Amino acid sequence: MSNLPPIIVDLAIILVTAGVTTIIFKRLKQPVVLGYILAGLLVKPIIFFLPSIKDSSSISIWAEIGIVILLFNLGLEFSIKKMAKIGAVAAPTGVFESMMMLATGYIVGGLLGWSQMDRLFLGGMIAISSTTIIIRAFEELNLKTQKFTQLVFGVLIVEDIIAVLLLVLLSTISVSQNFEGMDLVYVMIRLAFFLILWFVAGILLIPSLIKFIKPYLDSETVLVVALGLCLGMVVMATQVGFSSALGAFLMGSILSETSIVEDVEHQLKSLKDLFGAVFFVSVGMMIDPLLLWDNIWIVIILTLTVLIGKSLFVSIGMLMTGQPLKAAVRSGMSMSQIGEFSFIIATLGMSLGVISGFLYPIAVGVSVITTFISPYFIRLSEPTYEFLNRVLPNKWILALDSYSDSSQQVSHESDWRRLVKSYSTVIVINAVISLGVILLGYHVLYPIEVKLLGDGTVNQVLFFVFVLLAILPFLWGMLKKQIENDLFETLWSSSAFNRGPLFALKFARILGVILVLGFLLSKVISTNYALVIALIVLIIGIIVFSKKIQTYYDKIENRFYTNFNTKELAMEARVKKLKGLMPWDTHFSDLVVSPSSTFVGKTLESIQLREKYEVSIAIIDRKCVKIYVPTKDEVILPGDILTLIGDDQHLLDVKELIETSVPTEKTQSHEKIELGKIIIHQDDGICGLSIRNSKIRELTHGMVIGIEREGERDLNPPSETIFMTNDVVWIVGDINLIRKLEKDLLAQLPNNLKA
Repeated sequence: MSNLPPIIVDLAIILVTAGVTTIIFKRLKQPVVLGYILAGLLVKPIIFFLPSIKDSSSISIWAEIGIVILLFNLGLEFSIKKMAKIGAVAAPTGVFESMMMLATGYIVGGLLGWSQMDRLFLGGMIAISSTTIIIRAFEELNLKTQKFTQLVFGVLIVEDIIAVLLLVLLSTISVSQNFEGMDLVYVMIRLAFFLILWFVAGILLIPSLIKFIKPYLDSETVLVVALGLCLGMVVMATQVGFSSALGAFLMGSILSETSIVEDVEHQLKSLKDLFGAVFFVSVGMMIDPLLLWDNIWIVIILTLTVLIGKSLFVSIGMLMTGQPLKAAVRSGMSMSQIGEFSFIIATLGMSLGVISGFLYPIAVGVSVITTFISPYFIRLSEPTYEFLNRVLPNKWILALDSYSDSSQQVSHESDWRRLVKSYSTVIVINAVISLGVILLGYHVLYPIEVKLLGDGTVNQVLFFVFVLLAILPFLWGMLKKQIENDLFETLWSSSAFNRGPLFALKFARILGVILVLGFLLSKVISTNYALVIALIVLIIGIIVFSKKIQTYYDKIENRFYTNFNTKELAMEARVKKLKGLMPWDTHFSDLVVSPSSTFVGKTLESIQLREKYEVSIAIIDRKCVKIYVPTKDEVILPGDILTLIGDDQHLLDVKELIETSVPTEKTQSHEKIELGKIIIHQDDGICGLSIRNSKIRELTHGMVIGIEREGERDLNPPSETIFMTNDVVWIVGDINLIRKLEKDLLAQLPNNLKA
């Protein structure tokens, strides 16, 4: 009998132990993450009567893969559009709270006499709350319908982004061991450069690639292609000096804008659960219980720091953005814990060998304690608000209420701010792409030319020409793209004092182009002559190639916006197609459930949309989950996007009740749900049965939305309606199943009726 490789034996021990502990923790209604950590402790070679792992280095590799998968999945749930819609509350609050906790951790570490790197990593560990723990706590306490929970979810998104950036900055600082301000500024600029470059290039290329290969994608190839792109970006990120986590997150965010994101998330779920379990078990394996006990007082101090600090800073951030005192206090006390990102940051410090051994178990100990305390803190948030409302001076309460009311007013962006933002966006994005092409050409194309032609003048000229042709459209966009022309003219004519700054904006475009050309020329020609030649080339290019460059730039820009809005465009095309299929004057409409809607928290059966309002729900889009043809027991939650079917008037009535508006971002496409019809015959098997007893819902994964009978039309008939001969039944469901049902019914008829 051959011996198994140690990694298989170790994996078996880990998964069996993790399975047992997580079942126990689920029964105790505790987060399964804690069960994984306990499993890690149990498989360590410290308990003689339990099997233990032999090769911890291999498990570390699996854990690293787990981090990549977790960050990739996080990117799939994130999008620039979601970030833009978070509003003026979540972003300032998240940034303020994270930076204050980072500074607090650094100061507390200093008071404890720790090294500079220990203090810095401690700040990072306590800066990020646990999304998993908070969502679970809200679900168990039935608080997801509360308005303040939506504010918390927004802040958590911001924290996740900050956590990814922290991984990059901490790894960079760890390698350089340099804390000087200018060096950190350089790192931030470099990071921003690559983020913009990768994201823009990714949106230009990846959705087009997905569109090209989509006919060949199935459940297997979707996962392989997605993971291939993810790991490719991971390699690219590490090659330029950033962390693997950044590459995984970035590729996830790019794929989140494509039409296959739902399939990727579905196929990735099992893989994420598996490698996530291995990662959290590895976290438990790195804990030294004796070391943790020796530092128990430090654990208690840091636990109090997290509980008080996060509650305080999130509340202050909410108040600064104009939220009422009650929402601020409840949000702050809901985020008073740390979780999975703390483990990832601690793992980074351990793998780089820059933090002390005692810091890792301390961070895990703080996370475990705050996780247990979190539900109780959430419950105490409302009594805490009531207490503050009683003890704070009345003038403070009135001042906070007044500030909150004034902050809720819609503020219009100033003309100058709009103009500067537009100019900055065009200049920065086109400059970044141009510089990226130059660097790619210099490090990839130029060495190939040197091998073929030698390092001479001819090679330098060819390199310059090739790269210049590649970046000319972006230089043109930086220089000539029309930007808020009407607004520019208005400001120019409104005051003579505006003309100087407006001229500066125009000059910034020219200067940006000259500097990019100068950077290109500096790679092959002496810098002393580079700017002069760049100016000459710029003038010649504008005169000779303006029309062709403009046309090419427009194509690139249109491609970017088309790819960036792939899902929305697909949805519009789908709705347009369905309009031709819809019977009578019914159509699809997408509405977002407001947290204040009377429907929130109720089942579909209890609200009786169909019976009372003659409107049916075809799809519920809930974050990453789409529920086709939901059952009567499905509960409506705030933020759900409901795809409704009905006529204009009934949809308008329902819209007023749900208090929603059509979303600017539609994240789901109706790939399987279509409208079809069947004709009832006397001997087809369902004639004489009610809609409910006919099992059409189960047979088609759909719903009956209308019956046409003897020239009369019954929209959204009740489930007790009896089918009669020659009824035309309209069904929204899986079109393939509807067609199959039609064939099955025909097959039941006598031969003389089939014709």
